[in-house]
Amino acid sequence: MGLLVGFVFNSLRGALALIPWAVLHLPLKKIAAAIALVSASVYLVLSGVSVATERAFIMAAVMLGAVLVDRRAISLRAVALAAMIVLILRPESLLSPGFQMSFAATTALVAAFAALRDWRLAHAETIGRLPRWTTGLASVVLSSFVAGLATAPIAAAHFNQIARFGLLANLISVPVMGLIVMPGAVVATCLAPLGLADMGLWGMRLGISWILTVADQIAAWEGARIMTPAPRPLILPLLYLGALMTTFCIRHLRWAGLAMQVVALSLWMGQGRPPILVSQSGKLIGILGPEGRVLSRARGEGFPARAWLDADGDPASQARTAMRPRPIGGSVRHLPKRTGHEDVREACRNAVVVVTSARIPMADMPGCLVLDSTRLAMLGAVALYPGRDGPRVIGAARIAGDRLWTARDGQ
Repeated sequence: MGLLVGFVFNSLRGALALIPWAVLHLPLKKIAAAIALVSASVYLVLSGVSVATERAFIMAAVMLGAVLVDRRAISLRAVALAAMIVLILRPESLLSPGFQMSFAATTALVAAFAALRDWRLAHAETIGRLPRWTTGLASVVLSSFVAGLATAPIAAAHFNQIARFGLLANLISVPVMGLIVMPGAVVATCLAPLGLADMGLWGMRLGISWILTVADQIAAWEGARIMTPAPRPLILPLLYLGALMTTFCIRHLRWAGLAMQVVALSLWMGQGRPPILVSQSGKLIGILGPEGRVLSRARGEGFPARAWLDADGDPASQARTAMRPRPIGGSVRHLPKRTGHEDVREACRNAVVVVTSARIPMADMPGCLVLDSTRLAMLGAVALYPGRDGPRVIGAARIAGDRLWTARDGQ
């Protein structure tokens, strides 16, 4: 959306500037902004009005609206206004990675380039001696670095990975998107009524093929991804609150913001993962071992298995984790579905926790926690931690709470 609006705005403004009468009598900047806003609206409709495109359209509309009323288009006020509009229309998007990454990157870029503008004014004489192409290159490098740095914790929290070579991929791909793909899209749209859209689509195809090739090649490099464990719910808000204080507050509060970031990162790096995880069906158990989490099955229950491993920051496959060595002295027994009361009683003699997908009436045993299908249906998926009086049980149903979209009996 940003590349499309920028291309239409700058191209139209430049074309109108070639007409002397228009330069003298028309507000070219506002005309270009109005037509760019129309093009953004058309793009929004053609794209299917997805949440991500709607958010990008609102941000572009706020920017172009600022141009129309003679205000600064790119400012923190515009970013804040766009965020407020998005949250009014879709308040649930606050917790989505798309909203968080979009506004984190935009806020960081606006703040960084505002600081850069002040620095350039203070060193205008030195910068004026440099070739003009160095300024453009520095802007591309800085924007890719700042946006990547601002969004990396969010990507790590939601997707449990950080792209180590993302800056390099952006430097190679983003100019092609801006110089070839988006202009090609505009040309194809303009020539489509004449049946000549292939002229623009040909350039788009070349640019997109290049971008996909770069993505495939760099993603295949060894160590391209750094897997990270999922943080606790309050760590990410604490980290970004500290970042905002460090960026925008006065000196003493900046130090406080920096301290908040250090605390958040320390908590993230030092947090532990649940020693034992049990799926809601009772068919899969994951136990932390010396080489990572050990899963009870090499196949089946793929969704919870992948979710657990991703949250651990573990890139291994389910089949591989099932072959890892078990922890010595384990106190968890996993019984098959065809299990009776006597089987559970026998297992409880040498185990503290017994898990089965069968339904066991009167399952509680002295000194033994039995998680059967009935109990797991109420608790949901379960995390077990060591406690003074036996295992401490945390069920997913309790965390989800009593909502319209959750089971009423899952308390």
